[in-house]
Amino acid sequence: MYSGQAGKDFLALELVAGHVRYSYDVGSSPRTIRVNLRHPVNDNRWHDVNIFHRTLTEHVLRVDNTSKVDVLPDARSVHFDMGDDLYIGGVPKALYSSIAKQVGFSIDVANAFLIPCIYSIFLDKWSELKIGPRFRLKHGSL
Repeated sequence: MYSGQAGKDFLALELVAGHVRYSYDVGSSPRTIRVNLRHPVNDNRWHDVNIFHRTLTEHVLRVDNTSKVDVLPDARSVHFDMGDDLYIGGVPKALYSSIAKQVGFSIDVANAFLIPCIYSIFLDKWSELKIGPRFRLKHGSL
């Protein structure tokens, strides 16, 4: 999952070697949170993945019942200033290079198109995008 603008604020949620990684930048510098469980999450089972804020400066990544917290060092820049697009399962080819630099993965990984198995996405406390267990993306954006 990716939302952002090249060279500006962004958020990215990835599966790297079977573990969830959340990368983001709210204007201070790119930051990354990883939740490493005993077993990888690419195990053909359903998992709960949440990104939320307890305070303006705390970003929390929770996978199932394990959480990792990242506290921003500077409270002057705490809000995302991103574009309107939210990509789930992949991004347009035109964005590969800029996102790879921004998020910090190799271009080979950026070129890999992911077809996710997603049941639902909560965009905020009340808005749920109900997708279902057999959802498949054809072009990588929603």
